[in-house]
Amino acid sequence: LVLYSGHDSRSYNSIELTGNRTDRNGYLLIGSPAVTPPPHIMIDSPVWFLNTSGGVALYHGKRLEDFPVFSNVTTVGLVDAVVYGTRDVDVLLTTLTPEQPAITTDTGSSAIVTITRCFSHHHFSLVSFTTNAVPTPTAPNNCPLPPL
Repeated sequence: LVLYSGHDSRSYNSIELTGNRTDRNGYLLIGSPAVTPPPHIMIDSPVWFLNTSGGVALYHGKRLEDFPVFSNVTTVGLVDAVVYGTRDVDVLLTTLTPEQPAITTDTGSSAIVTITRCFSHHHFSLVSFTTNAVPTPTAPNNCPLPPL
């Protein structure tokens, strides 16, 4: 799992998933010690996920060493991705999610900002995302019904 900065379209963090398994419900939770329930992969750093424009990409067949900090964005081995923010994401959009819009969210006064995939299992289809839903770690997403 590789986290990219929208500012320079380079990686700022990578998380090795090899050897990890989903739980009995099919979820693999990654997060800080503050997340409840406790994550399967614990990241004990206050700055592991930047609160700025960027992207998250899931790769298959790659090693953690393939994505050192500041590595260029790539599609080699790409399984799925989401790009979010309103500025500086053009290269990430073109590379990771071509012909899809960036996910934008209004943080308002909420301390928790979420991006949730709803009603679609099609990889790279960003139109199936909603923002600012109630977080549901290790459970199905709580998705609003689409308009009729």
